Parts: sequence; C-alpha cells; structure tokens
Amino acid sequence: LSVEKSVAMPAYVRGGTASRLCVAILLALLTHTIAFEDEPRNVQVRSLSSTTMVIQWDEPAQPKAQVMGYKMSQSVANNQLTTISDLKPHTIYTIRVQASTSVGLGPLSAPANVKTQQGAPSQPSNLRVSDIGETAVTLEWSHVNHSDENIVSYVLYWNDTYAEEKHRRRIPIVESYTLTGLFPNSLYYVWLAARSQRGDGATTSPIPVRTKQYVPGDPQDVKAVPINFTSIKVTWKPPLAKVRNGIIQGYSIQVQETKEESKSPINEAMKFYILDDIMLELNISGLQPDTKYSVQIAALTRNGDGDRSPPVSVKTPAGVPNRPSVTLKLIGREPTVKIEVEWARPTQTYGDLQGYRLRYGVKNQTLKEEILKGTHTTNYRINDLERGDEYEFRVAGQNHIGIGQEAIKYMNTPEGAPNGPPTNISYKFQTLDVVCVMWGPPNREHRNGQITRYDVQFHKKIDHSTIIERNITQTKAVFTNLEENTDYVFYVKAYTSQGGGPFSEKIAITTERDIGRAPMSLRAVATSASSVEVWWQTVPSGNKVTDYKIFYTMSPVEDLDEWQQKNVELSDSADLENLEKYAQYTIAVAAKTKNKLGRISETVTVKVKPEDVPLSLRAQDVSTHSMTLSWSPPIRLNSVGYKISYDAVKEFVDSQGITQSQIVPRREITLKPEMTSYTISELSPFTSYNVNVSAIATGEPYRPPAKITVTTQMAAPQPMSKPDFYGVLGVEEIIVTLPLASEQYGPVRHYYLIVVPEDKSTVHKNPDQFLTEEMVANKGAKAENLNAPYISAKFPSNNIPYVFHLGTDKVYDGFLNRKLERTKKYRVFVRAVVDTSQKHLYTSSPFSEFLSLDKREASTGDIS
Repeated sequence: LSVEKSVAMPAYVRGGTASRLCVAILLALLTHTIAFEDEPRNVQVRSLSSTTMVIQWDEPAQPKAQVMGYKMSQSVANNQLTTISDLKPHTIYTIRVQASTSVGLGPLSAPANVKTQQGAPSQPSNLRVSDIGETAVTLEWSHVNHSDENIVSYVLYWNDTYAEEKHRRRIPIVESYTLTGLFPNSLYYVWLAARSQRGDGATTSPIPVRTKQYVPGDPQDVKAVPINFTSIKVTWKPPLAKVRNGIIQGYSIQVQETKEESKSPINEAMKFYILDDIMLELNISGLQPDTKYSVQIAALTRNGDGDRSPPVSVKTPAGVPNRPSVTLKLIGREPTVKIEVEWARPTQTYGDLQGYRLRYGVKNQTLKEEILKGTHTTNYRINDLERGDEYEFRVAGQNHIGIGQEAIKYMNTPEGAPNGPPTNISYKFQTLDVVCVMWGPPNREHRNGQITRYDVQFHKKIDHSTIIERNITQTKAVFTNLEENTDYVFYVKAYTSQGGGPFSEKIAITTERDIGRAPMSLRAVATSASSVEVWWQTVPSGNKVTDYKIFYTMSPVEDLDEWQQKNVELSDSADLENLEKYAQYTIAVAAKTKNKLGRISETVTVKVKPEDVPLSLRAQDVSTHSMTLSWSPPIRLNSVGYKISYDAVKEFVDSQGITQSQIVPRREITLKPEMTSYTISELSPFTSYNVNVSAIATGEPYRPPAKITVTTQMAAPQPMSKPDFYGVLGVEEIIVTLPLASEQYGPVRHYYLIVVPEDKSTVHKNPDQFLTEEMVANKGAKAENLNAPYISAKFPSNNIPYVFHLGTDKVYDGFLNRKLERTKKYRVFVRAVVDTSQKHLYTSSPFSEFLSLDKREASTGDIS
C-alpha cells in the first residue's frame, strides 16, 4: 500500500510590521481508500533567523497506512521536517497542518505561531480554559516547546468584546493563571506569549471564553392600569437586592397585544427602554381602545436584559367606536394610480359618531392623515399613489371621547415602466482591453415597481452600426477585446414587468494609446491531483512589465472579478495550487505595467488530472547527504527519458553569530526512460532541496515537472574552536571565552560548558568520550571521585555568553558552577547539542589549555 503526502500553502498577509501571515500546510495522505482519522500532531515551529523557520510535526495518531512522502506547495519528504526561507523579518507566521487523502481532507491541526526574530522565544502550546466563573476564568498551558529558551515571563492578552478594549498583563513563569475582574455573561478572547530578554515571541491563537451568566432577577410588584382609551400606566419595583447581580442601568418594558379569550399574542410586541435606574414608572400611549395587553419588565445591566417579570394583563377601556370594516378598490392606473377606500359604519359607537380618521402611505413609512367630519362620508379617493409599492390604509371612527380602533388594510399598487434612468453610473478597467461598467437602479420615486432587468448598449463613439447590447439582471456588465486609443460610449435603461424606462446619459470611455500585446503561447498542464503549471511567452521588456497576473476559474464568465487571481513576479511560468481534483479550469494571463494590467491573453483549459508528468514522486531513505527518488511513468506521454534537477537556498547562523546565505546551484541529471528511481548523493545536511523530475518528450522543448521539496537530516555541527583562557579574577574565578557552533547542519538547542579536573584516569581522553547522560545523572550528587568531570553551566543557543567566569558558585539552568580549588588544574570544553529528537547529535569543542587559579590575572578593563 503506497501513500503520498502533499502539502499546500495558501497564504494571506494583513498589514503592519508585525502583520500575521496565515500559512496552511496541507498534508495530503493519498491512500487507496483509507483516510486519516486524526490531525497531524505536535506541530513545532522555530525561527532559525529573521527570514527562515524550521517546521517539524508528527503523523496523525491513526494513519492506518505507511507514510511515504509530504508536499508543501510541492512534495516534501517523509521525515516530518522542512524549512521555509525568504520570510519577512519581525513578522508573526501561523502554521496549520492538514491531512488529506484521495477521499477528502482531514481536520486541521491546532495552529502554531512563530515570530521571525532571532532570539524571540517560541509560543506556549495547548492554551486552554480549565475553569469558568461569573467574573474569573482559569487558564492552563504548556511551556514553550524549546524549554532551553531563556524565558523571563509570560504576557497574557485579553479583549472585552462588549467594551471593545484590549488588555495586557505580564505574569510569572507558570503554567496556569486565574484571570479575575471580568464581567458576567461576557465573551472574551484570550491569548498568550512568552517573553525573553529580546522581546515577546509569537502569541498563541486567541481562544474564546464566555463567563457564566450573571444577570439580574425580575423586577417586583409590576402593575399596569389604563389611563384612557389608548394609554396605560406601568409601575414596578427593582429586583430583590440579592439577585440584582450588578448595577441596574435601566429597564426594558414589553407590551404585547393578546386575544380577548386567551393569552395568545397578536401582532408584534412593542418594546420601550428606560435608561435610568431611579425611574420606576412609564406611561405608554398609542395603544388601541378596548384591547387587552400583556406587560412584562426586565432590568438592564451591562450584560443585557435580566429575567422578565411574570406577565401582567391590562385592557384599555371601551367608549370609542370599534373597528369599521374596510375595502379597497383600484379605480385608475393612468396617468397615476387611483385607489378608493370604502368602509362601513362601526357596529358600536358608544355615543354619536362624529366622523372618521383616515391614515395612509407606503408601508413602514410616515403616514398621511385625513380627518373626515360627519357620518355620511364612508369612502375616500386617493389619486396620486406611486406604482409598484405596498401601501397601508388605516380607518377609525371618532366620537365625543376620541378616535376609535383602527381597521388596517394593505394593497400593492400596479407596476408601470420606470420613468427615470439608472443612477450612479461608473466604470473601471479590469485590464487595458476589458472594461466593467456599473450602475444602480433608478431613484425610488422613478422605479414604478420591481426592476427585473437592464438593457446596456455599448459601441464605439463614432460607429453606431456595431452596437453591443446586453440584457442582464445584474447592475454591471463587462466588455472585452477593446481596441487601443479608441473612444467608446455606453448607456443603460431599467425594466419592470410593464416595460422599459428611459436610457441614461451616454458615458464616454477612452482606452490607452498603447495597450501592448498580450502574453502569447499560453499553456497549462496538471502536475498533480490539485495543481497545474502554467507557462507563456513573456511580453517584451520594452513594455516595462513589472509582473503578471493569472486569472483562473471553473466557470468562465466575462467578468474577471469573478475569477480567482494570482500575482506572479517577472517570470514565464507559475504553479496554481489547491485546485479541485478532476475539475476543468479556464486560464488566462495579463502583464502589469505601472499598476495597470495590459491586454489579456487567449484562454486555455486544463483538467486537473496529471497525465503528462511523472506520477507519485517521492523521496525515501533521506539522510544527511543523500536521498532516493522514485516515480511512475506518465499516463499519456510517451517519454524518451527523464530529467532531474535540484537546487537550494538556505540561511544559517555561523560560528561567529552572523547570518549567512548559502546558494546550492541547480544541477541536472538525465536518465534513460526505463529508469524510475535514482539516488542523489553529496548533499548538504539540513538543507531543503527543490527537486524537479520531468519527462522528456520528442520535439518538445519544455515539459512541466513533478515537484518535491526534500529536507535532508540534521547533522552534528562542524568542528568548533576551543575555549580560551582570559585571566584570573581575584582569587576564586577564572575567565574564559566560549566558542559558538555553526548552525549550518541544524539549529543548536543548547550548549553545555563541561569542566574536567586534572586526573590520571581522564588525561588521555578526548571531549567526545565524556557522556552527557552520566554527567547529568551525577548533577547534585556527592561524587565519589572528586576529580570527576561535571557540567558547570547550560545555556540556550541564543544566550551563550562570550566570556564566562568559572568558580562563581552560581546555578545556570540547574547546573552549579562549582568553586575552584587553588591546588587543582582544570580543562574545559563546550558541547553544542542539536535541536532534534536524536539524543546523541552534538559536537564538542577541543579542550582548553590547563587552567588554574595561579595563572596570570585579568588585566584592568577586562570585560566581566
């Protein structure tokens, strides 16, 4: 059973010097039918320099198949290790790892953050909430992945989503902390960073936490009594003191009309707010006469509404006319809409009927009001209604007491053709030969109904014989293949179901004097089940091209804004990643000059199914100096051979503490067609190689390759210099200078300074014969051999001092710098331990000369 892992890296950057770049590393595990059940584990990221990071991870816990390789924008070997270079300094990057198989993607790993700043600590891991209260939360986390980093404190951040405030607090080096002083029932986001002497490291991703609900109880002694036929008075008392749960800031009063015979609600509830904790009554008007209402009240605090009081019923008194019955008649459509409102006399008037009140207008807008005196008027004609709107009509009788209950009716007026043109007309060039024209609907008073479509006419200003006409429902249209140095015009009109309105004014467009030519000979070939390589003939440099933009889509339309886009620096090829398997894509390319896109190329189509490239490219048996590549022949292409090429660029800190850049020149190897595996040797340790394998076709100058990135294994650092004697300080200390190890073959995790007293049993040994495990095991124990070697200090890789004082009797990361004896001689050496899971990957410096307290003193002005 063969498995191929692939990794893709879509990325976005948000502005600012410390912007956050999100990189999703998709680990695709391609099996026959079985997907991973878990996400990749223990994702660890560490900054090697201000522009390079190293990423390590473990496979998912239940892979169910043997892992053979990885892929990161191209394939990556199966040692769960890679580096990324050319990063932006002082930037926080977020890495997520996702497993994918031929049957789908697995879950994303927890994000791991890193700051590209040498000496900045790694992020804490596994930040979580262990306890939640009303005003406090307890957080737990694990120390930074690289425990040797010189952490001086943690920095805890949290934001209050209610007040929109961000807070920051330095806390001790602990693994749990209780954050207090929070508000109940509030959503907070919390994140954490480690801090060293060089500043803050990358923060964890924010985690949400909501404190427990802690809202006030219900107000007491709620009462509601009618004031008149349309008003009630509501009174109440505050919640009991023991359940107020904070400062009362006001009250919310809800009034709901209910049926007479039950408590079932009618219409929408009305809500009223009082932002005053002292005010404990409210007069509510605008109600219907002879109507039953339910009233509830809730106290307001900073956290929102509290519990509502039990409903209290109140009924407005009768005594005014009840609702009349109302009918609406459409009596005219031209030139304006005419409506006749008719009604019948209320069945109960409670005295003499004096007249009626009519209110009408567009629904949810201010209504016009007409007072009609006398009892004989039972209709009213309205002559100037707008077309295509929903109108609201309210009729109520009036007696000596006041206005009665309102009868409510609604009507949609008939539509007409618009009598105004579209508005807000504009345009923009998507490329120099593609323009997108845009507009808005006619003003509301001119629409006369629902706009169903638009008619756009586009033509050369001096040529009306070739008008391009578009009938569309959107408020924009795209026109392509424009000629250079040409004037065009366009105009638009809107339609309802009743016809079209007037055209807009003509808008003029002028194309550039020299659009230039488009990229030519565009081609595209699938290089994997999720990627395509695109290549083209570049535009001549005389056009001052700055870069290229690739447009690609599964649904080709003229509007390029609907296409996916990728910017490419000056090049004649690019890879499109994270495409849909077996989907067909349409692709085009345009050159950019002076922030303008030139003429767009002809399109090509490609199916994301690799048939013309070597398949299943993987790297096996990856060591410090070699790798073995294997692949399968292309499905469709009959190759006459294969070409392997590989190169690399890496950054590392040398033994002088200076960041160096190493460029491995591209090398090419040509193989016979029957060969489908090859071992590359003479490689450099801990180097990420870009490996390409392409099939050679007869008569074809170029075929896209299958690609893989392979990071060779770490190796022990190159030989180090010896520690040097600097001088004796006082009568108890010896000053030595300490060497650094080059990180060319892998990052150093920490250094040990080892002291070897003079003894016959050790005088003939070399430094590598002294085992770290034995000296660590004897730490703090009373030595049987007083001349046994011991570890005097341990330093993080970014914090080893240039000079060190032996014999201070101080502790350095758990190791005692023992006092020296005047009668003894000592030799010291430094051991650099590589940051890897391999326990014995280290390099020891040569011994220093013999040191003793009777050697020369350090001169005045020595560094200490």
